[in-house]
Amino acid sequence: FYHKTRIFTLPQYLELRFDGRLRAYLSALSLLGMVLVAYALTIYSAVIVLRTVLDWAMWPSIVAIVVVTAFYTFSGGLKAVVYTEVLQTVLLLIGTTITCATALSSVGGISGLQERLADK
Repeated sequence: FYHKTRIFTLPQYLELRFDGRLRAYLSALSLLGMVLVAYALTIYSAVIVLRTVLDWAMWPSIVAIVVVTAFYTFSGGLKAVVYTEVLQTVLLLIGTTITCATALSSVGGISGLQERLADK
């Protein structure tokens, strides 16, 4: 069905099944939800980092994050976003590896972890 009708997204299906108004409504609702929930949490997380590391206030941090993100997204388009995602993935993997190694070291390695878990 999807290949025959060349439908790739839920809004496309809703437009085909019902009408364009429902597609527009769903798109607006999805965008609003992303802005209010996902993007707000992402920006706030970055604000916490800037406040902790650089001692910046909340609102200047928000403005700086939004301006820098908008600039590199608009100037570099999807390519800039993909490079940013790759860089973030690499940094997250490095951070996770360091965190796991530090945690294991603090409990005496894997054998120390197994002993602590066996005690509980």
